[in-house]
Amino acid sequence: MPTKYSLIITKNLSLICAALLLLSLFRLPPVYYTVLRIIVMLGAFGVILNRSMQRDYLWCIAFVIITVLFNPFFYWDILYSSQIFLFNGLVAVLFLIDYYTEYTCTSTTQKREGKEYSRDRIY
Repeated sequence: MPTKYSLIITKNLSLICAALLLLSLFRLPPVYYTVLRIIVMLGAFGVILNRSMQRDYLWCIAFVIITVLFNPFFYWDILYSSQIFLFNGLVAVLFLIDYYTEYTCTSTTQKREGKEYSRDRIY
C-alpha cells in the first residue's frame, strides 16, 4: 500500500500536471510543450504506481495511455493536431479527478495481533 508521503507527492504532482495542462490551452512557445510532455509523463507514471498498489486497474490503464501519448521521445500526431485543446483539457480533468479522489493509506507500523495457545501458557 502507498505510504503517506508517496500519496502527498502524487497528489501534488497531479495538481501540477493539471495546472500545466490547463495553461497549455494558451499559445506558448514550443519549448513549453516539450517540458509539459516530460512532466505529464512523470506525473502519470506516479499515478500508475499508486493506483496499481491499490489495485485500481481502470485508472492504471487510462494513465498508461497518457504516459505513452505524452512520451517525449516519440512523435505522436494526436498531440499536434487541431484537437490538442480538447485532448489536453481531458487529460487535465483526469488529473484533477485523481487529485480529488481519496486514497487509502496504511501505516507501515501496524501491530500484529498474536494468538494465544493453551500449550504456551506457563502454570
